[in-house]
Amino acid sequence: MINWPAWLIVLTVIACVVLVLGGPVVLILKGYRAYNSAAERRVGALYSRLEAINGPISKNFVDMYVYYGLIAWANESSMRVYLTPSNVDEVESLARRLRSFTLRWGVLAKGAIFVPITTWWNYRSVFKTTHLYRKSV
Repeated sequence: MINWPAWLIVLTVIACVVLVLGGPVVLILKGYRAYNSAAERRVGALYSRLEAINGPISKNFVDMYVYYGLIAWANESSMRVYLTPSNVDEVESLARRLRSFTLRWGVLAKGAIFVPITTWWNYRSVFKTTHLYRKSV
């Protein structure tokens, strides 16, 4: 029988514990980072479109919100769009895309049961504001 030194046995046990417990934690964190960066790229693409249609600063504006996250984390992103007669249709189209994004990426976020309700409320307020703006112009 081989007589192993005590320090080698302790080191082996510690290494096994670190691998068994640390491996899944590292994989979960890498998965979250990949998920989060994919969501941020998608939101960035939507918001780059928003910057192209944004009008000059005025009292007529719409705040758009997006929610995304994964299980224990939730992120909220918002942007203000100033309305002009030429960008109202684009704002409504973008609101549809943001609603779709939030319903896809926000359902896995912390507080997911509230995401569809909040998304509907935000979507409704955008359309209510654009409808009132169309009436006033």
